[in-house]
Amino acid sequence: MDERIFPAKNGYTLYAGETALHSRYDPALEAEKYIASLEISGNCRYFVLIEPGLAYLAGALRKQFPRSVIIGLHCSPFYGKLPPGLPFPDVSWNPSMEEDLEDFLETRIPGAEASSVRLIEWRPSINAYGRACVELAERTVECIRRITANKVTLRNFGRRWLRNGLRNLGILRNHVRPRRGTGPVLICAAGPGLEDSLEEIRLWKQSPLPPLIIAAASSVPALLGGGIEPGLIISTDGGNWALFHLAESCRAGNSPAAAVLLSAAIPSQMETWPLLTLCDGSLWQELLLRSCRVPFLVFPQRGTVSAAALDLALFLTSGEIYIAGLDLAHRDLKTHARPYAFERIMEAAVSRYRPFYSRAFERENQIRSGGSHGIYAAWFRTSLKTGPSRIYTLGSSPEQTGIPRGTPRILNVPPADPAAQPGFSSPTGGKPQTGGAGKKEGIAILLEALSNPLTEKQLAEELGELIFPGAEESHTCMTGKIKEELLKLF
Repeated sequence: MDERIFPAKNGYTLYAGETALHSRYDPALEAEKYIASLEISGNCRYFVLIEPGLAYLAGALRKQFPRSVIIGLHCSPFYGKLPPGLPFPDVSWNPSMEEDLEDFLETRIPGAEASSVRLIEWRPSINAYGRACVELAERTVECIRRITANKVTLRNFGRRWLRNGLRNLGILRNHVRPRRGTGPVLICAAGPGLEDSLEEIRLWKQSPLPPLIIAAASSVPALLGGGIEPGLIISTDGGNWALFHLAESCRAGNSPAAAVLLSAAIPSQMETWPLLTLCDGSLWQELLLRSCRVPFLVFPQRGTVSAAALDLALFLTSGEIYIAGLDLAHRDLKTHARPYAFERIMEAAVSRYRPFYSRAFERENQIRSGGSHGIYAAWFRTSLKTGPSRIYTLGSSPEQTGIPRGTPRILNVPPADPAAQPGFSSPTGGKPQTGGAGKKEGIAILLEALSNPLTEKQLAEELGELIFPGAEESHTCMTGKIKEELLKLF
């Protein structure tokens, strides 16, 4: 697309190809009239402009909403080199940036709910850029849906995440460090399709080029039932139900390496396990981990352990990545690969009045109506479009994820070079360290940081969201309340 800027009677206009994106007479007045026609009401914290061209819309919005954040999203790299003197959004993105669109939005509108974000499309841009403009809007909508879902989860589980993080400091004692390589990695999720792939996984693991198996904690019972031991178990869920999945691994009697998010629910039996600690990038988590000298990797919180496993796999290997069991869909009443930890609970609660079939139907209907499968599937589809083309599905390839089917090279290959295989090493020789930090030390670290002017504002905002979700107070007022709540945890 050939973009050109020309002087207008009052400002500048821009042509994208043969289409004029702004008035040739008064583009600023044109933008003000368009914003007025939208009759925007309510408390919009963020305005996201889909290809605003020279962003006269930003100038019109600032007059009406001076406290809102205005974000511009562009279809062309041309907008990354606009001359000074034009109205600009507070922040903007274009395809020439190293940061992809989803990561950009996640960091610019963190924790936002859909009701606080207003999407505005500039109609002439749709005529000029066509499908590219529509796809930009679709990706933005899906990202906002996911951010909103994370916000709802934060509101419901924020306090639990904080308690988990403080408690886990005493468990994170036997650290492992990642070893990057070029060998294949297999991610195992707990979808029904995992059962179809167990035989193929067994053959692959016995081949000269076996993969590093990263297994979601919920998939471990099915893998162990099929005679397959994972190389790494990953758990990022902060809910108590996550303990049921990890308990199955503890019950098996082995202690493989595990990657755990600081705020995840972790059973105390795992303090002897080799652990790789994950951090979601929040200040409160980084402060605790750095102060307690716990090595960690930073990955954004995406709401599903499968996405965290993919982030970890991309970090560990430059080779091929396969995913098994990522159905993000049900097979009639079958929601997960079997055996599955929750089945023990369901079986224990059956009666004549609530048989197992009825309970299975209720659970399947509850998960389906939650809508999370569609949100996560959209994230995988989008990520694969812009990400590396070395990710494949092992077994059936669900259409909703967009992951192509792949077949690992398990025959007629030379033995793998151990140095090239991704994996983990222990800096302590496999022996748990003594004197791990406890909850009181963690609380003291946070209290000290809340008294430090360099960290107080951001930390108060983060902890305020966890402890007092939805509260509309300044960080100064919030700091005192947060300190009171932390002291109650002693």
